[in-house]
Amino acid sequence: MLTEWRQCFDNPLPTHFVFPSERYGLDGEDGYKRGAVVVWDRNPDRAIGSWKVAWATCKKLAGVDCRLHDLRHTFVSRLAEAQTADQTIMALAGHMSRKMMERYSHARNEAKRKAVEGLFGVEIQRDSPQFPPQ
Repeated sequence: MLTEWRQCFDNPLPTHFVFPSERYGLDGEDGYKRGAVVVWDRNPDRAIGSWKVAWATCKKLAGVDCRLHDLRHTFVSRLAEAQTADQTIMALAGHMSRKMMERYSHARNEAKRKAVEGLFGVEIQRDSPQFPPQ
């Protein structure tokens, strides 16, 4: 979605903000009659003033309905599904505690569940330190 959003801008550079500062106005002398709003001052070297307005515009242009936070959740969950190391996930997500990473890592929860289910039907060997089972 962010890649598509970035393509809406003329000649985007790697140093440009994804959500640049913009100012809006009415189009032409009769703009107030037609109600046509246009961007008249976009500065890609400066960040936006309001995330709420920028995100609403981005969602509308991309035709999606999600929260910005949902993207972070999906990102972390997919890293976890790919068996990415915990420290790597926390570093990529930025400012994430271990507790929050566990909350995001649904795939890890499924892996834990399967590991425990794998114990059913396993016989404890007679020479095991756990025989008889405690």
